[in-house]
Amino acid sequence: MKKEWLLNRKGFSVVEAVVATAIFSIIVASIMTSIFSTNRIVFFSGEKSRATFLAEEGLEATKSIRDKDFENLIDGTYGLDTQGGEWIFSGSQDIQDIFTRSITISSLNENTKKVQSTIQWTQDSEEKIVTLESRLTNWKISKMQTNRGMLVFGDGGTTSDSIKYRMYEEESGTWGSVASLADIDQTTTNKALRTARVYASEDRDEYIAISRHFNGTQQSIYAQVYNGSSWGNVQLLSSWNANTFLYAQNYDGVYLSNGDFVVIYSDFTNTPKFRVWNGTSWGVQVSMKTASTYPNFVVAKARPETKEIMVAFTGQNRRVFTQYFNGGSYTTTSWTYLQHTTSGVANTVRLADFSWSPENTSVGAMVYSEGTTRYISVKVFTANGSGGGAWSSRVNSPTQSNSSMNVMIQGREGANQFMTCYKDNKNPQQFLCFEVNSFTPTIATPTNNIITTTAVSATGVFGLDFNYAPNGLSGVVVYSDNTAIPKMRTYNPSSHIFSSAISLPSLGNTVYTNKIIVNPDSEEAMFLFGGSNRSLYSIAFDSVSGTVYTTPAGKALNTQGTNGSANTDQWYDFVWKK
Repeated sequence: MKKEWLLNRKGFSVVEAVVATAIFSIIVASIMTSIFSTNRIVFFSGEKSRATFLAEEGLEATKSIRDKDFENLIDGTYGLDTQGGEWIFSGSQDIQDIFTRSITISSLNENTKKVQSTIQWTQDSEEKIVTLESRLTNWKISKMQTNRGMLVFGDGGTTSDSIKYRMYEEESGTWGSVASLADIDQTTTNKALRTARVYASEDRDEYIAISRHFNGTQQSIYAQVYNGSSWGNVQLLSSWNANTFLYAQNYDGVYLSNGDFVVIYSDFTNTPKFRVWNGTSWGVQVSMKTASTYPNFVVAKARPETKEIMVAFTGQNRRVFTQYFNGGSYTTTSWTYLQHTTSGVANTVRLADFSWSPENTSVGAMVYSEGTTRYISVKVFTANGSGGGAWSSRVNSPTQSNSSMNVMIQGREGANQFMTCYKDNKNPQQFLCFEVNSFTPTIATPTNNIITTTAVSATGVFGLDFNYAPNGLSGVVVYSDNTAIPKMRTYNPSSHIFSSAISLPSLGNTVYTNKIIVNPDSEEAMFLFGGSNRSLYSIAFDSVSGTVYTTPAGKALNTQGTNGSANTDQWYDFVWKK
């Protein structure tokens, strides 16, 4: 019996064979199901990608139809076809394989259309849809408008809330008469202007001014709207009791692709707030994501041709954090919060700045300072087209002799490149600039990158600005070297060299603050300077010749205001009409 039992164990019993077959069948079925599911995911992902491509093609086709004649964009819903190798509207929709495409056009105003490109298809017995949206303007009218600009500045010293403005005509080089903005508070006149910003709409004959005021006890932030003929719709954004950081810009604003204006600001809490102006009225105040501290400095930049916004904050606790708006509904949940540093050299300076690349509008770069490090850091953000994105790893500039403080960054058109500059904490302070190359990114040191070693040493004062000329082939930096003569250096990105210092006309008193505002549709830029006597000066720059204008009189050096709040405040701003 024992021998017979041993012999039987040499093969499988019937029961074992059945069990093995069942197990094998389960494994094969599982593998086949996995393969089938994977194929379905890839297939459906491919369908969505094709739908997105067709929606993008619809926007581009509509743009080409606009380019032939803006009058071709009549409100309604259309399909697309080609005739003689050019796009035309045809019917109410067009069929592309399994996809149905429709183009819907509606008017935002007489010179601006909203265009929606919608793709519909059936996927696994379920209706799917992809919609992309854009704005198209009457470029002939828009081109004329880019020759205009508006200057806003304080004129009440430290005792009056007076805010003035002037219109500038680039073609003739003339300034309009000085006029007043709306009275922010008719019950009092002692809310002195400390900082100001002005923004221009692409869709409407509209400007928005944001101003910060101080009455000796309370600080307030106001917004108001210019409708083409007068100022109004004054909105108190926030107010708090404090007598410090009067020069800090704890607010900023952006126009979005749908024409809405979004202002982001601090109300002296750890939760930044925002409001939306839709061209008619202000929306309610909405909270952003709560941070570890309240913001002292705010930089907001809208991603071009989208509703997405990147906001970089410098906190009271010297930390740098960002919040990204996904382009969806105006709610708290539409923002994504990320802290980038745990400390900084000071909370009295701007420790972070952000700029979208004009070459690739899905990419932006942030420069920031952390702790008492003797370098600046840069991260690149790449948007994913769906309301989100990802940050690169940080890269650091070469180590310098002193800690970095006020920082700035600007993207270059025509190349995957940014320029970043900053002021250090040396005494006297100095300005330095570095090149951010590629979107990886990497940081390089240009020749003559130390702009000056004798900068104005005062809390909150920057005195440095950099921008690329309209053609993107060269750059210009304007700065103060603690004299009455503002200086300028041009930058050649091909040779990576800053020129020697070029003296501009003397202000008659020490240069403390300055700004460069480039007109992206012409060869001109506006230089603004704040002097130690609290006066404001302007001079126009010709990027073709690389020199400032001496004629006509409006383009030459002009004194614009003589009664600003303080030489450490930027109580002025200028914007070109887009």
